[in-house]
Parts: sequence; C-alpha cells; structure tokens
Amino acid sequence: MDKPTLRWFLSIAFQRTFQRERFVSQVYWRLAEREQCEFHRQFLQVLAKKSERSANRYAVRLLRLSARLPLDKNTIATRFWRGLLVHCGSRWAMPWFEWLEQSDAALYLMVFRIHSLKLSIGATRQR
Repeated sequence: MDKPTLRWFLSIAFQRTFQRERFVSQVYWRLAEREQCEFHRQFLQVLAKKSERSANRYAVRLLRLSARLPLDKNTIATRFWRGLLVHCGSRWAMPWFEWLEQSDAALYLMVFRIHSLKLSIGATRQR
C-alpha cells in the first residue's frame, strides 16, 4: 500500500473515531444532566470530558494528515440514537459505546493488516 492510500485509509478511520467520540461525549453530558446521584453525575461528566479529549486527539491526528475534520452529523438518525441512549440510561449506553469502539478497532486492524500484507508482498518481490 503506497503512502497516499494509507493516509486516505487512516484519515477515514480517524474521522469515524472523531465523530464517535464527539457523539459519545454528547450522550454522556446528557446522561449526567439527568442523573440524580451526585457521584454518578460526576462520573458521567468525567467520561464526557475523557471523550472530548479523545476527540481532540483525533482532530490533531487528522490535521497532521492534512485531512479535513468531519462536520457534526446532526441527522435524524443521530438525534434518534442520541435520544434513545439517553432515554435508556447509562446501563445500555455504555455497552453500546463499547461495541462502537470495538467496531472502530476492527477498522484499524483491517487497515494495518492490508498495509502489512502489501509491505510483505513488496519485500518478496524485491528478492
């Protein structure tokens, strides 16, 4: 895989993760607003801030790749999922976020497997 193609794959993956982290942060903030227990509210606020910091790290990575930052998708589907997760509470939202994170990890794994396969094929051809 040549460098421009790898940069393109990485920028797509980083954009997806950036959007996920922004979405997760928004849900955590809304869950914290609804939470009655002070300890749980503070915990959800910490998680929201963590997601915001993670989104900022991915924004920096995108800028280093000279890729554009994706716009916030405030589509009907996004609003529906955000509202549903807030309505269901953190008991359902947190496993959903875990599943989203695992799907992003699978995307990164696929990109790096393709990249390493191309590198090994290139090394074999050079012999």
